[in-house]
Amino acid sequence: FSIQLIRNDGLNSTLSMKKVEDDAASLDINVNTVTNILKQGYNPTTLNQYFYSLQYTCTVGSEKSTGVFSFENTKINHVSLSKTDKEKNPILKVLFYKDIYVPDNATIAEWVSHLILDGDKTILLKLLQIFDKRIVDITTIVDNKIPYVYVILTDKQKLPITYMGDGINKMMQLLLCVLTTPQGIVLIDELENGFHYSVYANILRVLYAAALQVQCQLFITTHNIDILRKSSHVMKQMNALDKLSYQRIDFTKGQRKAYPFSGEELENALDIEMEVR
Repeated sequence: FSIQLIRNDGLNSTLSMKKVEDDAASLDINVNTVTNILKQGYNPTTLNQYFYSLQYTCTVGSEKSTGVFSFENTKINHVSLSKTDKEKNPILKVLFYKDIYVPDNATIAEWVSHLILDGDKTILLKLLQIFDKRIVDITTIVDNKIPYVYVILTDKQKLPITYMGDGINKMMQLLLCVLTTPQGIVLIDELENGFHYSVYANILRVLYAAALQVQCQLFITTHNIDILRKSSHVMKQMNALDKLSYQRIDFTKGQRKAYPFSGEELENALDIEMEVR
């Protein structure tokens, strides 16, 4: 595929990527991931044919660079094929959150354990208490060599977090994705799914505060006008409206064009009830 960006400042860029064979590629994938792969119709006896590298060519103005991205277990390797050694940008950690690709229980338990060890579980508890005020603590417990996340209630009762409902589990997963991706990127598809509109503001406030705290950039898709309104309101309350950007993608005459709005422009558009979705 090839993507061309036509910029207002006249400095245009093009990114082209293609699959190339990579016999050395390997993925250390868990049971949940394999199950999701099989649900999509892939033959388990021929999984190796789905392992490939991506070779890219990137042109920005008169500058051109080439290279290859390949996979080794859970890491992404990058090899520059350019003649000059100008590519010094680090590979950022990127997480993609979509319901079908939710992290497995062992991964969630590991993330919670790291937060507890680092002394950063307060923000996680704050979020969980939005859903259930009885929650006073969170911990991990290993049973038959399998780790689980448990919450502790005001009456000292301990319950697996999975018993607390889909909404609280989804929000915990989202927050853990952010807190474990400092200075990285988290992609969230249709954030509003699975939540009642009455908790939008609280969810966004905690999620955005966490992202600002660890300098994690969020890319969120939504079809919900309330998510846009609450995002603008929450970021303004946190004096971080300048950190919010809204991109509206328009499709006209066979072409897609992005129309960017700053946080302040989005707020003004919503105030006058302009259609921004």
